[in-house]
Amino acid sequence: MINGVVYRQGVHVGEISAEDDDVFLDECFVAQDFYAQLLDMNSSKSIVLGRTGSGKTAVLKQLERTRDDTIRIDPKDVAFDYISNSNVLKFVIDLNCDVNLLFQLLWKHVFLSHSIKKYFKDRNSFETAIDNIFDRNNPARMYFERYQKTFWIEQDVIIKEISSGFEEKVSAGVESALGAEKLAQIKSSLASSHSISGSEKREIQSRVKHAVSELQMRDMNRAIDALNELMGNKQRHFYILMDDLDLDWVDPGLQYKLIQSLIETVKNFRKLRNVKILLALRSDVYEKSIASIEYEGVQPEKYEGLITTIKWDRESLRNLLEKRISFMFKRQYSGRDNVRLYDIFPEKIRSSPGFEYLCDRTLLRPRDLIYFVNQILDKASGSTSISQKTVSDVEADYSRKRLDALKTEWRSVHPKIDAYISLLSRQTGKNEVRELVTRDRLLEICLELAELEGTDKFKDECYEKATQYLKRENHRKLFELTACIISVLYKIGAIELKLTKQETFYASYRNDAVIDPVQITEDASYRVTPMLWRALGITPNL
Repeated sequence: MINGVVYRQGVHVGEISAEDDDVFLDECFVAQDFYAQLLDMNSSKSIVLGRTGSGKTAVLKQLERTRDDTIRIDPKDVAFDYISNSNVLKFVIDLNCDVNLLFQLLWKHVFLSHSIKKYFKDRNSFETAIDNIFDRNNPARMYFERYQKTFWIEQDVIIKEISSGFEEKVSAGVESALGAEKLAQIKSSLASSHSISGSEKREIQSRVKHAVSELQMRDMNRAIDALNELMGNKQRHFYILMDDLDLDWVDPGLQYKLIQSLIETVKNFRKLRNVKILLALRSDVYEKSIASIEYEGVQPEKYEGLITTIKWDRESLRNLLEKRISFMFKRQYSGRDNVRLYDIFPEKIRSSPGFEYLCDRTLLRPRDLIYFVNQILDKASGSTSISQKTVSDVEADYSRKRLDALKTEWRSVHPKIDAYISLLSRQTGKNEVRELVTRDRLLEICLELAELEGTDKFKDECYEKATQYLKRENHRKLFELTACIISVLYKIGAIELKLTKQETFYASYRNDAVIDPVQITEDASYRVTPMLWRALGITPNL
């Protein structure tokens, strides 16, 4: 209790969305070890990967706020609408034709253009630098001279120019393969990829491959190499920031393929020494983008060196909450300074230290903790103190909303995530994985997964296991499905997992982010994460 303070509704320790949290972010940012790697131009770490609410956006906002050498690119401003609206291009993409290089070329041009505009103060300075360094027949110079006017205009113009040129070549190839009448039907959406025979598909893929080979990718790569010479002052470097790739910025049918090509572009753009591209990417979006790879020669493991994954420990979260509580009181309650966590929260909640109780009911993410504390503060409005009962009264509603958020976060990657989580209802304490195999609900989920056949919904690894079981019903196949579902529930943070009797419980938000289903044997056990207890009807003795 703090003398003279009556808690007021809506006075919070910040907002759960970084986009709305500028005031607290400015004052209460907690830098983790990976932050220095992002700033290091020599470090390959370029992709900030993390769960919803882990602080990815906050990292880029802090970097942008504290430096004047950043460029932010909104994906909505990179006009991929031309591709989305082209029936010809959508047709060949639906046929799984490899257009990855087209997407890479477009991304590279966007980044090249922004880099040139940031380094050179105007077009004349850029042209002078070209004249001073390259002779007339230099291939890079020829590329710059061809496109230099586009570096200083809106990006949608050049994207449409490159895309339309590619579309014309593809259209000519489709016409040669299928005839003018069929091409006209494709252009008017009267023909779909499903109406194409196997031999016609192979012929179109060959024609598209030829069109891709004529893209000026080699010239673009030379231009990137040449830019290292043009941008000779190595003390002048800058960061290109991209976020919001999980939002509605392009046709959903293209989104994950474009993100995959963007990741490949970030990797290739590392050769430009003055520029570092930094992406903030949700874990589930990255997973689905990698799963969308259908092209030969693309090796996802090569991206691992680019990635830094955000994980919080209890000490960092305690530091963040202490800062936010202190700042809230300073702003909202007559300038009171140095208010600490246990000045307002009970030191013990049930049998646990107060902070540990709060932290246990999160997935070690700032958003969870901020949201829980804000709900507690609102519940205490009109009072002068926060009691154990205040926390307990809030917990049920908090748990339900966190469960809903968890389902929303992962539903695009696991369409039957609601069904998987239903297996955890009223599962108090430690539970044996092998016991799930005997439950009727598991067979119901198996049939629900089979219903995905023929739909355009994403089909996860559990769908494959369910299909295999229904073709050949036996205990081993059913346990493989069980292990797959348990692996998913572990990954999303719904359960903690103990692989053998000798081991301790592991959680994806503390330990390995993923446990492969083949590691899960009939000796494994699980327990539901405390954040979901109240929502799932679990009331352990505490």
